[in-house]
Amino acid sequence: NLERTILQRTNELRNKEQLLNAIINNTSSAIFVKDTSGKYILVNKKFAADFGLEPESMIGKNAYDIFPKETADQLTQDENQIIQSANGLTNEVNVQAYESQKTMLTNKFPLIDQDNHVFAICCVATDFTEMKNAKTEQEILSL
Repeated sequence: NLERTILQRTNELRNKEQLLNAIINNTSSAIFVKDTSGKYILVNKKFAADFGLEPESMIGKNAYDIFPKETADQLTQDENQIIQSANGLTNEVNVQAYESQKTMLTNKFPLIDQDNHVFAICCVATDFTEMKNAKTEQEILSL
C-alpha cells in the first residue's frame, strides 16, 4: 500500500513537471529563473535560442556570461532591487540577441518561499521589436 502510494505520487509529480515544461518551452516568450546570486537555474528554449545556445548550456551562468557589461550591470541592478524589495518590475530592455537587436518587454518577479524569503527571480520577456518599429514608422509617416 505504501509502495503504491509512493508510485502514485511520483507519477503525479512527473505529470506536473511534464505539464510545466511543455508550457515553459512552447510559449513565444523567453522565460528564465535565476537564483539570488544571479545564476540561471531554469532557461526555456526560446530564451536560449535568442542567444544561439541550448538551455542546458546556460544553467549556472550569469548575465555577464551572456550580455555585454553595460547590459549585464543594468539587469543585475534591477534583479538586486527585486530581491531587496520583494516586488516585481516591468521594463523595456534592448538586448543584442544572436541574430539581431531586440526590444523586450520584461516582467521580472520574485519567487518567495514559505518563510517569505526571496529564493529566486523569474522573468518572462516578450519580444516587441516589430511592434515598436511599426509604431516608430507610423510616427515618422505622420510628420
